[in-house]
Amino acid sequence: MEGECPSKDRDRLRRRFLTIAEYGERAGTQQTFKHERGSIHAFKSDQARVAAFRTGDTWLLTHGFLKKSGTWPRNQLLRAERIRAEHLTREGLQ
Repeated sequence: MEGECPSKDRDRLRRRFLTIAEYGERAGTQQTFKHERGSIHAFKSDQARVAAFRTGDTWLLTHGFLKKSGTWPRNQLLRAERIRAEHLTREGLQ
């Protein structure tokens, strides 16, 4: 994750990944897992964000960052979308 992510946020994110992996995305609440834009979703913990997208039944994480304002930085959304597009092209899904 870019920047220093506090250990409490890392621990919360780890628990949220495991909960959603075990019980499905509906186990995530708006405070823990959120649709951001297009195909991009996010795992959240305080200021820490991990961008993700879905292919079939699989969630893929693109990158993490610390969010410092009320909205996602545009460059972080574009980065997540670029990583998604690269993955889909490489896998022949796009």
